[in-house]
Amino acid sequence: MNDTAFDDDGNRIGQTGFDYDAMDGTQEPQDRDDARARQELFRRVIQFLASGEAPAVAVGRRVILLAHLLHDNAVTQRQLARKLRLSPGRVSQLLNVVKRELATLAKD
Repeated sequence: MNDTAFDDDGNRIGQTGFDYDAMDGTQEPQDRDDARARQELFRRVIQFLASGEAPAVAVGRRVILLAHLLHDNAVTQRQLARKLRLSPGRVSQLLNVVKRELATLAKD
């Protein structure tokens, strides 16, 4: 699948393909365990992104911060701060929160 996605400012954003066939139940037992583990990880990440009573703008901010971390910091924190309309200091704080949450998810 080669769909194109755009952020709120109309800029093209990267996407990661998802192998739906891996979840169709035709795998070996180890593959099924791996698929269950991935599914659980996705559930936890989505739960983190949408946790609490966060308004949609906060959820979107978390997604952008997570994407920044997953794309090896493709832009500077200053550029990220401008995009999110936050101070660079606040972006640094939020990135640390996201990193801590990811570390917690990875330990489980």
